[in-house]
Amino acid sequence: MLRRKFVFMNRIIGFYSLLGIILLVMAMSSFNATQTNSDSVYVEPTLLANTTGEVSVIVSAVDVETAVSAITNAGGNVTSELWLIDSAGATIPAANLHMLAQTPGIRYVVENKPVGVESVLDCSNGATETGDCSSQYGYETNQRRYLGSHKSGSPQLTPAVNLNDGGVFAIAENGTITILNADGTLRADFKLPSGSPFKTTPVVDKDGAIFVAGEDEQVFAIEPHGAVRWIFTNSKKFKASPAIGTDDTIYALDERRNLFALNAATGEELWSYRVPKMDEDAERTLSAPTVAPDGTIYVVTKFGKLTAVTPQGTKLWSHSVGDEDERFLLSPLLAKDGTIYVAEKNGEFFAVTPSGSRKFTKSLSGDIVSQPILGEDGTVFITTKKPRIYGIAANGSTRFNINPGVSGNFETSPALSPDGTKLYAALREKKLFAIDITAGTILWSYETDGDLKGNPIVDSYGKVHLGEANGRYTILDADGKRLYSSRRFGNISQTMTLSADESRIFFPTDAKDVAGISLLQDAWDNSPDVAATEDALVFEFLNPVSIEVGADQLHDDYLQSGSPITGDGVAIAVLDSGIYFSNDVKDVLGSDVEKLFLGQANFVEDGICGPEGGNQFGTYCFTDEDDSRDAFGHGSHIAGTIWNHFTDYDTGVNLGIAPGAEILSVRVLDDEGKGTYEDVIEGIQYVIDNKDTLNLKVINLSLSGRVSTPYFVDPLDRAVEEAWVAGIVVVAAAGNSGPDAESIMVPGNDPYIITVGAVDTKRTPGYWADDEIPFWSASGPTLDGFIKPDVVAPGGNIVSFMYNDPNDILQSAKLVQEHPDYAVDANLFRMNGTSMATAVTSGVVALILEANPGITPDQVKFRLMTSAKFATTNNTADLAYNPFQQGAGRIWAPDAVLGTYTETANKGMDIQQDLAHPWTSGDDPDPANNPDLNYHYQGPIRRMLSDDGEVYLYYIEDSVEETKIALGASRSDNLVWIGRSTLETTDPLFDSGNMSWANGYTWAGGYGWLGSTGYGWLGSTGYGWLGGTGYGWLGSTGYGWLGGTGYGWLGSTGYGWLGSTGYGWLGGTSYSWVEEENDEWVEGIEIESEEIPVPDWIDDNQPTPSPPPLPTATPTSMPVRNTSPLPTATATSMPVATTSPLPTATATSMPVATTSPTHEIFVPLIVNSP
Repeated sequence: MLRRKFVFMNRIIGFYSLLGIILLVMAMSSFNATQTNSDSVYVEPTLLANTTGEVSVIVSAVDVETAVSAITNAGGNVTSELWLIDSAGATIPAANLHMLAQTPGIRYVVENKPVGVESVLDCSNGATETGDCSSQYGYETNQRRYLGSHKSGSPQLTPAVNLNDGGVFAIAENGTITILNADGTLRADFKLPSGSPFKTTPVVDKDGAIFVAGEDEQVFAIEPHGAVRWIFTNSKKFKASPAIGTDDTIYALDERRNLFALNAATGEELWSYRVPKMDEDAERTLSAPTVAPDGTIYVVTKFGKLTAVTPQGTKLWSHSVGDEDERFLLSPLLAKDGTIYVAEKNGEFFAVTPSGSRKFTKSLSGDIVSQPILGEDGTVFITTKKPRIYGIAANGSTRFNINPGVSGNFETSPALSPDGTKLYAALREKKLFAIDITAGTILWSYETDGDLKGNPIVDSYGKVHLGEANGRYTILDADGKRLYSSRRFGNISQTMTLSADESRIFFPTDAKDVAGISLLQDAWDNSPDVAATEDALVFEFLNPVSIEVGADQLHDDYLQSGSPITGDGVAIAVLDSGIYFSNDVKDVLGSDVEKLFLGQANFVEDGICGPEGGNQFGTYCFTDEDDSRDAFGHGSHIAGTIWNHFTDYDTGVNLGIAPGAEILSVRVLDDEGKGTYEDVIEGIQYVIDNKDTLNLKVINLSLSGRVSTPYFVDPLDRAVEEAWVAGIVVVAAAGNSGPDAESIMVPGNDPYIITVGAVDTKRTPGYWADDEIPFWSASGPTLDGFIKPDVVAPGGNIVSFMYNDPNDILQSAKLVQEHPDYAVDANLFRMNGTSMATAVTSGVVALILEANPGITPDQVKFRLMTSAKFATTNNTADLAYNPFQQGAGRIWAPDAVLGTYTETANKGMDIQQDLAHPWTSGDDPDPANNPDLNYHYQGPIRRMLSDDGEVYLYYIEDSVEETKIALGASRSDNLVWIGRSTLETTDPLFDSGNMSWANGYTWAGGYGWLGSTGYGWLGSTGYGWLGGTGYGWLGSTGYGWLGGTGYGWLGSTGYGWLGSTGYGWLGGTSYSWVEEENDEWVEGIEIESEEIPVPDWIDDNQPTPSPPPLPTATPTSMPVRNTSPLPTATATSMPVATTSPLPTATATSMPVATTSPTHEIFVPLIVNSP
């Protein structure tokens, strides 16, 4: 049993504080900042390690003028004025940094860090030989995939039937047979030589053979592959479907009351029996026989003679239930207790006992033209043309008689919900009614566009499937909400056929064809990622990403009652490598995309216009759609993910997340996909300057750089905060530096903005069972102690636009030149990365802002996080990934956009005061002596080192209950996440209180920099993400994620990971690191919003690779701090520029963050020619 009693010790072993490093450097150098400047100046340690040559820096001061003057006086060259953050970019001799830092008014000097993306061929430690970064249990979408249609050449007057192997069989009136495979492909298509017209429903036996009767006096047996097994010829017409006996005997009843028993294998006549009649000599039999479990066959004649026949062909009994004026056109209905029900067209309903005596008779209002159905308790549900809906109990009493209050006719059978509590009845005249069976009342009604000529179909999830005579196919939930609708079929005039596994539905149409539609695939079958069609804007996409986040539901005007949500009226600034436009590209992308493009502002290479043209405006070049270029290709891919107008042939969805949004390209990365802080900040300044003119609401930052300073010092973090304050939602990539702890990049480390990690969807859109967080997606916590990423989004195998000149590859984007086999035509390219996930999220943000105009960035962040769905194991509901890996979970656009949320994120944190008090540390970094520090924040995460020095435990502390809530654990030497099974084996102890991230001893953990009443991300008085009264993620009344009475993630009664009464990881029902198969991604918390009722998704939780180990701390490399946990930062609480224990600092070898710039990951695009 693992022991986790956390005890604070006087001797705290931790990272060097950054202040200690800076003071050590200053002591070892000839420069002492405090002698010449009343305020200490933060100089990034990596800069001080340089003694020769020039360095590229960003200098922050009390204002931009002071920064410019100081740079000039120190012999530097000003490269940009970053007025947004009172700074200037510069190159300066390294030897003059001391002079620069002595200048009054200077606050900090940091490296002008590189940012950007770099492509790599494979995704090591998990890639296949093709460079694929991906390899199945729940659907999150109701989207369907078109399986095609096949002409029969003649109308089909009967529904199709399922085959045992998943295929489907349909027969047209003229005898044309269509057999389809489960995937909708044609298996057989032929015409029977005789027997037409065929107007009765085929039947299938357990061996898969199909039996069908034709009016031209013949019965056919057909093999499932399409061959005719045998033909039985009679002298009279067959006007009823055959029936199959309990011993597989085939029973065929002709119109002259002759019942034939046929051998299923040979067609041999075993016996025949002439059913008794009423007094009319010409009396017919027009309904199919019914076979009871004991083999008895029940037959009713047209005028109402009901007969029971033994399996040997002899009469058991006959009972007259009608007279010569009545018409019995429906087959007998058999109840579990043996009662036989028969319905007469004119409204008489009869019940007969198994011995052949009358049980009761009911006279109903209106003609009965559709087969009644039975409930589990024996209640019979009947609809009449009057129209009326009846519930008749097994004893003959009337449970309900509902008049729907509208004109029209019930001509189809009703259907029951899986739990038997609701009845659905379809009025031919465009209306479906849902009935509460217990109360006998109408719950709701749904009006369709076209007539309803087939029975409603209810699947095991309670979803109602409707086929309309105008060709529309619709899926409703149990409350009558539209979940899916498509109108790409011919008129649906028959009852649809739902496959046994409910993944496919087929139906004949008035267009004389058989059409099919299915769930999206649940496993990649190695089919191509893209296949072209005859339409330049339509492709067969394997992985339409809009489906993965539910954006397709919002684009659908029918689902949204005529008001599709596409991002209309929202402009997004994409700060990246540019967007490529040319006349050829315009033809490819379509005129709508061209109209939505606002142009490109280029800040790369001093912003000078190139040979392609443009308008020069001071520090940038502006180009329109005629001259916009992207030599690298990354920016084009990002923009395409957000707003391209390509259509997927199979589903009809738009590939872009926000196809109605406008896009401004701000080029800050060069032809190699690289840039600097300076260029990015200039781009952000441009966006803020033009936000009102261009209606800019979102900034997409699919770029990142290494972390080396606290967020409130980092210039790029400060710039994105300024944008946030200006009302612009900033969405940034977490980075591709995962999978290990503390790998979040800048600006994703900023606590205010939205940081996005990635999910790999394994090319199964909408099917979440096989999805996983890829090993390259960066993990938190940040070095400031915040839980990041905020959310995750699809970032694997994302297909989007990339210019490819098929005639001259040198004219293509550089990424295409490097990986030509990843592209197809002049259009598409596939990439992996948190960059892609960020673009997807920015698109969803645009949808949120269109539907909810005027909300703030904090409100947008709240919507995204609260509506996200987190990954859990399907057996225990424990989290499959810790919050540092998945944040609040994966985004889901319908809930984020349509939910009625009123709360805001980032509560308890004042971003304006944070920005208004930049680095002014003075000589004493203790907040008690330096109040400015109180305006900055650290997150709630603390880190404790195990007694053996092997394991870091990440936790938050509940000071009220004096307990600690563990959120994750990693190896101390390389920060690889550790799972439960490993911890059980190694059994690390935490008795010594080695809090390497404790009260103010590094950037993170504890209360340093807080200056507010709460310690949480978004939280007011508690630690909670969203600022409730408790300490849990979502701010419920308890401390858990789901708001129980305890403090664990899932609200159990204990405080530990697994909800025990102590601090242990084992025992209880709360959070665990169970690494098993059959994990699922469950739906997130919703607040006053309608739930999308869909199955959950699981996660394989595949093991992730380990990076090379980082240096391990030694006893001599860590100062001993004789301090107990403090509520505020102390002189040793300055931020440390490192992600691991540090060696002893020297003037020439300063510790720096070891994370390298992020890498985008590319995989081959598998394509087919049209």
